[in-house]
Amino acid sequence: MTRLLDYGWSRGLDEVFGEVLAENKRMLTLCRSLGAEIRQHPADSTLLRAVFRPPAHRSGV
Repeated sequence: MTRLLDYGWSRGLDEVFGEVLAENKRMLTLCRSLGAEIRQHPADSTLLRAVFRPPAHRSGV
């Protein structure tokens, strides 16, 4: 996962997101540990959206 994110940042992406089942606690924990902001999915209450931003763009940095 970190390799994918690093590749995206090196290519100039401002954001990467993934959809995670709300019940998938292990994946949500992993995403949070990698700096993702977890949001409600806009169209499906069974999903959450993990939003990753480059370290320089995270709030508070």
